[in-house]
Amino acid sequence: MKYVYSVVRFVPDAVRGESVNVGMIVGSDETSEWELRVVSNARRARSLDDKQLLPAVWDFIDDLGRRLDHYSEAMQGNERPEESISEEWLCSIWERSQNVVQLSFPAPVLADDVDNVFQKLFPQFIVEPERRLDRHTNKHPALAAVRKAYQSVGLQKQIDFAEKVKVNGLHHGETFDFVVKNGRAVQLAQTFSFQVPAQSDLAETIKAWAWTVRDIQSHGGEASFSAGSIEVPKEVAIGVVYVPASDTPLMDEALSAFREVRAIAVPIERASEISRSLGHADRA
Repeated sequence: MKYVYSVVRFVPDAVRGESVNVGMIVGSDETSEWELRVVSNARRARSLDDKQLLPAVWDFIDDLGRRLDHYSEAMQGNERPEESISEEWLCSIWERSQNVVQLSFPAPVLADDVDNVFQKLFPQFIVEPERRLDRHTNKHPALAAVRKAYQSVGLQKQIDFAEKVKVNGLHHGETFDFVVKNGRAVQLAQTFSFQVPAQSDLAETIKAWAWTVRDIQSHGGEASFSAGSIEVPKEVAIGVVYVPASDTPLMDEALSAFREVRAIAVPIERASEISRSLGHADRA
């Protein structure tokens, strides 16, 4: 069957001649199928958007998508569509879209169905940023693991634990990823990834964190929230969940530092041990 397709381009500056394809419209007058698909990662478009024009582009695409959705829903329900979608309609959109958003002239293609057209052409025109197979793992999976561990034992965010809390000792202060509380701080938890490339920066971060923990263990401290502050006692539990790496000497040094401050330090796959170390009486 015959289909037509048109590529949606973002043109931030016509003088510079730069553009990036952000979507594709495919449809057929024979089957009354019309569909719009857009790039899943807009990083390339953002890199060109020095004039902050992308919101207008997404508004245009959203409006176009809604119009196609309404047409498809009407056709599937045997109703009269409010707007007729056709090759002629697509040509009219192409003629009017000559500014920040531009469409390529509708071109014909033979295919079995709409999905087949997208399978053939979308990868040719829409460049998705490649996912690196050797990509370093940051600390976000560890944050998610700790959050899940707390919730699995019934702790509620903002009630029983808070995230990104500034904690000050007598001489040092640090923002902790998690503070479990029950009138006062019950546990301070931090996450680290040893797979990040900036190992020297990570070493300094761990060193500063350890100084703050020792300060709290010697003098006590205070955790600050928007609604006030709570005491951090000297005996507060310290937890660490980390993303391990086998090829960095820093991890051995860090594990030694964790032991020195009596932290419960576990790799990400054992994150549940952080929550199990809390007694039932400590829950709010």
